[in-house]
Amino acid sequence: MTSDDCIRVKTQATCTLVNFLRALFSKEDGIETEFVDMLKPYSKKLLEVITEVFEFSIKVNYFPLQEESLNALSLLASILDEEFAEFYPNIMPGLKKFLYNLQPVTIQECELKAKAIETISELCSSVASKPEQFLDDFKELAEAFGKIFSTLKEDDVQVKAVLDAFVHISTGMKDLFLPYLKELFPLFEKYLLADIDFQVEDGSLNEFRDKENNKKNNMTMKDVNIKLNFLG
Repeated sequence: MTSDDCIRVKTQATCTLVNFLRALFSKEDGIETEFVDMLKPYSKKLLEVITEVFEFSIKVNYFPLQEESLNALSLLASILDEEFAEFYPNIMPGLKKFLYNLQPVTIQECELKAKAIETISELCSSVASKPEQFLDDFKELAEAFGKIFSTLKEDDVQVKAVLDAFVHISTGMKDLFLPYLKELFPLFEKYLLADIDFQVEDGSLNEFRDKENNKKNNMTMKDVNIKLNFLG
């Protein structure tokens, strides 16, 4: 088997795992406890293998394998939820390094960075219920995503990923996210006229409303719905 054949086989195998995990879980329906219990005995080995595959995909610089391994990590974090916390310290450093090193130029590279942001967000969500030991990470990522966000054009695929990332991180940070929110609000203004369906909500108030007209603060971007969750 040639090296190219090996890469394609790894990609197909990872894709098969992703399809299997997607069949178990959807954001709309969630996942039954029995499926989580079924995965638990294999989760450590699965994550070890997927992490190795992800590192290999970076080494060979093969986009389809990078994308599928990120999909697998994201799905496993979503499915295992709080059970994923024990694996977080071993996986997050590599993902952050990949995120920081990737300077996208092409559309494909932008899509890959968006996928990395989404995966990091899912990992943050998995530890959000007990965030104390991960707060330094959350603060670092909030700052990093803020810097990324400030450089993006309205139609960049990374916009939705970053906005969703703020949702995940704010859930863990709660009121500690407020200083970052003050920095972000001026950046949100440029989306007022963009083609994006965008909402900002305070979780403690159920929804953010304009004090004068009691209407949601809607921005016109179609695919983004951000709810910043923090308890003041």
